[in-house]
Amino acid sequence: MDLLALASTSQAEPEFRRLKAGEVAWDSSTSDGKIIVVKEGSVRVYHGSNEARPRLAHLIGAGHWFGIESLAGIRGTSHAVAAEPTMVAVLDAGQVIEQALVNPKYGRELIKHLAEQSVAMSDEITQLRTQDCTTQVAHALLRLARCGGATRSGEGNHVTLQITQQDVADAVGIARETVNAMIQKLAEAGVIQKQRGRISFDPATLARTIDASSVVSSN
Repeated sequence: MDLLALASTSQAEPEFRRLKAGEVAWDSSTSDGKIIVVKEGSVRVYHGSNEARPRLAHLIGAGHWFGIESLAGIRGTSHAVAAEPTMVAVLDAGQVIEQALVNPKYGRELIKHLAEQSVAMSDEITQLRTQDCTTQVAHALLRLARCGGATRSGEGNHVTLQITQQDVADAVGIARETVNAMIQKLAEAGVIQKQRGRISFDPATLARTIDASSVVSSN
């Protein structure tokens, strides 16, 4: 959903910020009702408190946004960090809601987007309870490739994630050694290609592999 287009219908101009790699872009505990739209570059969104290693939830690329806690009017335990030099637009959540109310087209799009996120989260919770580690890793790769977090690479529909195996472990919530073994299985099956700091794959192929249950069980 293009939140900047929605914001353009308001009299208030968004604030644009340039971030260095590693700089905090947003913190739900101190966000003061702000939503962030990525204009250039990418950010990593983490869930979890400072007391434990946070979980890598999303890689957000240009044209996508985050800050759903601000729409709900709550302060959570999520924060976002620029993965590279990045430009973001800062929007007021209250104004976004007001504009959605007076612009039915954008209101419908916002509701649809939030509903899709809710369904995806519900599906992920179910998957974590029932799937083996290899399939969890595959699902994590697909999740991280959404929201503009991956770049097109090579021919066909292949995409590349600029992530380490530790990042994948943080996304799944299992030990890095286990993730390393699962990624090796996927690579040996020809489903993904891995290099230092990169993982490439065709999302459709990876999804079909999961659906067909052809990934070798880690058990």
